[in-house]
Amino acid sequence: MFPFNPFFNFCDSDLQAFRIFSVDSVTKEWLHSIPRLIMDNESSIQEECENLFLELVLDRVSRGGCINFPDNKSGFYNLNIKTKTLEKEIELLFPDGVLCLLKEICDGAVTPWVKKLCTNLGKKKRLKPKIAIALQNIISTSESLWLGNSMPIEKWTAPPGAWFLLSEVSAFLSKAVDWEFLHHQWELLDRYPPDGEVKSPLERGFVDEEVLGTESSSVAWAGDRVFLLQTISNVSVELPPEPAADLAHKLLKRIEEFSMHSTEVNAHVKALRTLCKRKTSNPEEADGLVMKWVQQLLSEASKILEMYFSKCSEANKDSTFFTPPRSGRKNSKRATAAMCRLLSQAITATYTIGSLVIVCPSADLKAIIPILHAIITSGSSDPKLTKLPSLGVSVKQTSPSLYIQAWLTMGKICLADGKLAKRYIPLFVQELEKSDSAALRNNIVVTMADFCIRYTALVDW
Repeated sequence: MFPFNPFFNFCDSDLQAFRIFSVDSVTKEWLHSIPRLIMDNESSIQEECENLFLELVLDRVSRGGCINFPDNKSGFYNLNIKTKTLEKEIELLFPDGVLCLLKEICDGAVTPWVKKLCTNLGKKKRLKPKIAIALQNIISTSESLWLGNSMPIEKWTAPPGAWFLLSEVSAFLSKAVDWEFLHHQWELLDRYPPDGEVKSPLERGFVDEEVLGTESSSVAWAGDRVFLLQTISNVSVELPPEPAADLAHKLLKRIEEFSMHSTEVNAHVKALRTLCKRKTSNPEEADGLVMKWVQQLLSEASKILEMYFSKCSEANKDSTFFTPPRSGRKNSKRATAAMCRLLSQAITATYTIGSLVIVCPSADLKAIIPILHAIITSGSSDPKLTKLPSLGVSVKQTSPSLYIQAWLTMGKICLADGKLAKRYIPLFVQELEKSDSAALRNNIVVTMADFCIRYTALVDW
């Protein structure tokens, strides 16, 4: 006989409510209170949490997502329907509040527990193929109904949470995910980026509420592509060699553009590395292929950074010797827009360098390190800190986002190179003490924590 524990009564009342009612408020309350119990110290509570998640979330999604629509879908199509109304109609098509359930599991306060639960269930081989099949059906049905109502495909996004959950369960159900489905979705997301694709703050400028709404959709689109790439990585072992090679080539070209949102860069790099392993016959050949494209991307990133600083130097010279500038107002706006685009590319290139170092720590960074050094020391008045002659500007003042990103990337490089870490740890400490940027200070604290673990003897507070 177990001692009385009001906690179990609370769970039982929540459980009964969730079993009986599928309304949004009950779903939200249950998902924000029960899945987190997977981290409890008691193994019995962890097991019960897994059982409940399997029964009330995964099995419910499996049942609701495997419904068969009639061949004649004309009843669902209405050429005059509005976007919000159509989204509501799609939600009502799936029983038991399935889409509400998916939406809530991708809430930032719930996702860590969902990941842990899926991992535990997958390792115990309790995940069933029907959940992966149901999620693919939900995504495909949503797209089909959207297009059937003559809605622009570039404004469509999959039901929130569907790609996230598929990316988690596919790691253990790779054979249940159809390659044709993944290939179609990749072509869709790559060919039709949303009108409001996420840009750097400098490039966005001032925006109104309508633009902000579009941008929110763009963030969802970018997130979907990240989860799609994670799913592709999970099932890459099952991909045919030729499609895998073709996709790897497209991923490489996409990274080389340095135009993606930072949330997508890591997913592209990791997926590309996984596909390279699929293309090759042995680990040595795979490592050689990864090293080849990593060095190629590092070279392209270096060129982007050098071009940005060259343009900055030219702009400074023009503003110094000609007052007012010789160019007209129209040309001036055009030049400013071009510099904003180049700055956005430079920031993405710097972020990409850090991602490449993580997947290939042995990459040659001789051309990269002097540029990053010049950026992170550009705001310093210490004459001992050398600067590149071509820089000529204080990046800390003119491009704070690039300045912050350069510090983060340098931190990743130092974690892969002990000799470099010994040289730069004092600079990190100095920047932490004097920086007036809260974001940079927070990021340096995280980096220093990693340094303490990796190089305990080097860090002396």
